[in-house]
Amino acid sequence: MKIKNLFRSCLLMATALCMAATLPSCSDDDDEVAGPKFHKVEGLIGVEANADCRDAFKLKTVLTQPDGEQVSMGTEFALGSMKTFAAFELPATFTLEMTAEPKAGFTPEEGKDYNFNVKYSYEVSVVDDRDMMPTSVSESGSVIPSGSYETDPESIKGLLQLYFPFKLVITVKATGNSQDPYSINVEKVRIGK
Repeated sequence: MKIKNLFRSCLLMATALCMAATLPSCSDDDDEVAGPKFHKVEGLIGVEANADCRDAFKLKTVLTQPDGEQVSMGTEFALGSMKTFAAFELPATFTLEMTAEPKAGFTPEEGKDYNFNVKYSYEVSVVDDRDMMPTSVSESGSVIPSGSYETDPESIKGLLQLYFPFKLVITVKATGNSQDPYSINVEKVRIGK
């Protein structure tokens, strides 16, 4: 009789263990919603200088990428001189720094009106696997606003001191917010002020 009861007890215990193993477990993992998968930041940045500026000034613009690599955008900007950039880690910061100096061989023509104008533009997007428009920001603006300026050497020197050096600092971060998972901040800075 004792052996029969022992066998029955063992059978019941084995059945209980099997049932426990097959029941679905409750977990908070099922409640978590996976956010978008970050792929990269991509952007397009440009600098334009009109003909009078290209004649009178030596312009230099350098794009510094998140890994510290510096990419020169050249010293003579035709209409729509553009560079692309990308980053695969966040946060990512890109800096566009612009300098200018008078060209040694430039002599203003007497009585001529000179119109100096330098512009910048940028478009930055965060690319992920969501089926919607990516987070993006774009803008354009002037470093030297279009207009007539005096062209004697002292006036040109004063003009350059007023506007240069100049930089854009573009920073892209993950926010941790599922509704707006990325932030793109662009700061326009007049260096030395």
